[in-house]
Amino acid sequence: MSLADVLLIGVVAVLVSYGALALLAFRRTRDPGSILVLTFAAYWSLVGAVSFLVAKRVAGGTVYTYLEDRLFPVSIDGVYALALLAYSVFLLIGIGTFIVLSRPYRAGGAEALPAWERLSQRFAHPRMLVIIAGLTAAKVFIVRELVAANGGAGSLYEATRTVKGSLSGELRIYQYLNISTSYALATGFALWLGFQSGRMSYRPAHRLLIWGSYLVMLAEVVGENALLGNRAVLLVVMAGVAAGWARWRYLPSEGRTRSGLTLMLVALSVAALLGLGAIGNARGGGLTTPSAIAGSLVANLEDPSNVLAQVGNSAEKVASHMSLVGVLRYGPDIREPLAANSYVLYTTLVNAPADQVFTIHPVAAWWLRVGPAGVLVAGLLLGVALAFFQRLSFRPGGAVFSAFALPAAVLPAAGLPVIMLRTGPEAIRSVVIELLVIPALLCLPATLFGREPQVAGGAPHPVVPPKKMTIPTSGVSAMTTPITSDLARAFAAVRRRWWVVVAAAVLGAVIGLAGARGGEAATYDVSVATPTVVTSNGAVFSAPGAQLASDLKSSETTERLGDVVDDTTIVTTVLPDPGAAVDIRVTAPTPERAQTAAAAYAQAMTDAYDESIAEQAQQRLTSVQQGIDLIGDNTGDRAIATLAELKVEQAYLQALADHRSTVPDPVSLTSSGTSTSTVILLAIAFAGLAAAVVGFLGIGSRTLRFSDDVTAVSGDDGLVAAVPSSGSWALGGLIDRLATESGRTVTLVPVGTAAIDDLRDGLLVGVEDPSHVRFSPPVGAPGVESPDGPVLLVARLGTDTRRQLDAGHRALSAANPNFVGVVAVDSRA
Repeated sequence: MSLADVLLIGVVAVLVSYGALALLAFRRTRDPGSILVLTFAAYWSLVGAVSFLVAKRVAGGTVYTYLEDRLFPVSIDGVYALALLAYSVFLLIGIGTFIVLSRPYRAGGAEALPAWERLSQRFAHPRMLVIIAGLTAAKVFIVRELVAANGGAGSLYEATRTVKGSLSGELRIYQYLNISTSYALATGFALWLGFQSGRMSYRPAHRLLIWGSYLVMLAEVVGENALLGNRAVLLVVMAGVAAGWARWRYLPSEGRTRSGLTLMLVALSVAALLGLGAIGNARGGGLTTPSAIAGSLVANLEDPSNVLAQVGNSAEKVASHMSLVGVLRYGPDIREPLAANSYVLYTTLVNAPADQVFTIHPVAAWWLRVGPAGVLVAGLLLGVALAFFQRLSFRPGGAVFSAFALPAAVLPAAGLPVIMLRTGPEAIRSVVIELLVIPALLCLPATLFGREPQVAGGAPHPVVPPKKMTIPTSGVSAMTTPITSDLARAFAAVRRRWWVVVAAAVLGAVIGLAGARGGEAATYDVSVATPTVVTSNGAVFSAPGAQLASDLKSSETTERLGDVVDDTTIVTTVLPDPGAAVDIRVTAPTPERAQTAAAAYAQAMTDAYDESIAEQAQQRLTSVQQGIDLIGDNTGDRAIATLAELKVEQAYLQALADHRSTVPDPVSLTSSGTSTSTVILLAIAFAGLAAAVVGFLGIGSRTLRFSDDVTAVSGDDGLVAAVPSSGSWALGGLIDRLATESGRTVTLVPVGTAAIDDLRDGLLVGVEDPSHVRFSPPVGAPGVESPDGPVLLVARLGTDTRRQLDAGHRALSAANPNFVGVVAVDSRA
């Protein structure tokens, strides 16, 4: 098993564990926007590793993406294992922080839904739309000026991204106008779509006008950003509208309504994916040919397979993923805590070309500042920022507060990862300004100067009434039982089965250690120059790089080189003029063999190049010699001059034919590093996977674990006491009162199949006269008589099952009029 295989297992296990935590987070918050953020976080952090590892699991030197040629090669080695460990820890810290700091839906979201509905009826959509329309007109005017003044740009995308000089101020104004109008429009439209009662509170004519205004301005946003290639803005708008609609319309729906909305959601998601992919294919079109870009968009949409291929092969998921690898390889000791721009620091470090914009992951940016501690800082910042927006979205109260809560509920869905996961700590300012302050200011007039509904609204969302304490027919007060969260259930299950998690971690560590020891495969790189030679009289000699590379990988070359290249893998890349060369990457089981094989291949490539040039030079020499022979002993001035030129060329060609190029030395692309990173990664991955399995089994456990498990079976009024196995004076007082009022013996009946004699001492605590208490065998046991006095059903938490409680509760409540309720005994307390 290669190191790539081991790391692939670890990455997949981490992603599965992360997915389980994301599902737990959604069950806790029911916030679709937060789940989208967490999904994008994994996509831009660790998903790219799957593609790398699958592509390079056999040949570590394989070039997976063109970014490796433009930036730096990525090799499967100790450095890469450390990068994967850092990204895994970042994701787990980020989602763990969010789960801990987020507000549960039961504690805020359920109560917030009616408040959002009231806001949808008071929100003055026309007021906000007028403001956005004015800003849109100014934006269109400025972008026309930018395009007209930047005629030297190669595309509309470049013309509105790289304007310099006197128009740089206008460019910044345009970018802020584009963000403010697009984001505010998405916010208002999401609220408009989310609540039918809010739409129906307008008169039909006004409602139709608002629909038209939103659709026209959204069409302008989509068309403008599609032509200019601004996929990020469109992604934030689409995801924001989808998140708001899902929060306010989809999740509260039930039954057939939800089924229809599900089909709509899937169809719109596919359409949005195809649209973003088509924009990615079309952007960069000619500056003077916007119609050509529009035509390309239409052509791409007519061929969805082309769009899907573009999305699948997109470098988006690997550009950010690669950045930490570059930092670890080329600047592991750099510490610039006060760096003004993380991107500039990163591109300078890896010597990135200036003709393309790349991406830096926040972990890489923080690593450049504070070292390994940056992983912790980046994860905490992501979790805190996400929890902040999630908590704010649960508080739509008051005109000012609701103006800020509205964008917080919509825009972070894609805006937070687009801004925060593709740069360094300087993005925090942009997150606050672009996703919160600017949209809130545009929403403020619509909330501060709200409206009264013109007509009665449509059917409101159902409001869940708060639970009240009820009194059972026996006159005994039932308990008010708090609902146990899924997080508490999962944590309790992991705590009970901690040894499973530990065993999984040990197993992962063993696999990681074995994989690290067996993964000593190394890759060496050597670039053999294959320049074109031009003589003084214009003769051109060139060696076909593609053919040389093909011959180098042939079976004839492998047989000729012999044992030195056995069990090695070679990958060649032909680099065209200028600087023509053939890049050779050789992967072998050990570093020594990889270096030796790379040197042998480099020698073979150099010899082949020299032979090709020498053969061409020799052919030219033959022609030159024939020319010299033809001149013979002619002593004319012209003949002498020509002879001199031929003699000079003959000498040059002879030197060229005899020349032997210097063979370059191979350079290692891999670092053996240490097995520690691989061991820790696999231990975390397996432990997380085991914890996820145990936790979700605990959430769906059929065993009674908590008091609300009892009420889920017996009803809210069925639980009369929850006591530890050591007993409670309150239960003793209840038993005495039941015995006194009825004048009969109180019978305690176990839920399970086992008797409860071992609980006798605890259940009798506080009972004045134990003779008034009878311990019955289980329900249905042979010889059991129906009690004629008060009956309490005793359930052991952690032992008895829901099925047993249901059977016993049904039997007693149906057949015995003196049945009082259930007593839950927690042996863990």
